[in-house]
Amino acid sequence: MGEWLLLLAVNIASGTPGDLRDVSLTTVSGFTSKAGCETAAQSIAARAVAVVGQARMQAGLQGNGNRSTPVLNYECVFIKK
Repeated sequence: MGEWLLLLAVNIASGTPGDLRDVSLTTVSGFTSKAGCETAAQSIAARAVAVVGQARMQAGLQGNGNRSTPVLNYECVFIKK
């Protein structure tokens, strides 16, 4: 028995090689198929970059410009229980 686990990592791409800032990792569990996990990941990714950009602009930071862009990476992992 097992389940699919969605790993999401959000960070700010500064545009400077070797500079990695503000990495935040979260997980979402309970998916019964890889396809379901991938669908959820794509839906979340489609909105997450925009939401992070809005939060940054509300804080007075540059939005989703070329030099400071939110980036979301994800992976679906099968976990045996």
